[in-house]
Amino acid sequence: MMIRNALILAILAMLAGGAVQADVQQGVNALGRGNYEKAREIFEPLAMTGDWNAQGFLAHTYRMMENNVEAYAWYHAMAKCGSVDARIELGILEPKLSGETIAEGKALGDIYHQRYCR
Repeated sequence: MMIRNALILAILAMLAGGAVQADVQQGVNALGRGNYEKAREIFEPLAMTGDWNAQGFLAHTYRMMENNVEAYAWYHAMAKCGSVDARIELGILEPKLSGETIAEGKALGDIYHQRYCR
């Protein structure tokens, strides 16, 4: 299943076009430099178009920024869209969070799922 999802993501990434991939790469570069605010600025609009790569990187960026509600929300939305990787990330993240943070993240993630799941 993970191989299938990875293959689907690779195909979608190729179909997404060079401009989107260039933007994602700029976000990855910012993330690698520790410029989390810049990475968030790049990934967020792409994530809102339904781009799974950007959504995953955005969730990771929020984790690095220690904004666990937003990180959980994006992983939760992606998991509801079918991302196995997001489910794994939730499994890693949940034991580290309070019940209140998880509840907030789920509520926000449900909204993101309705708006941004493609």
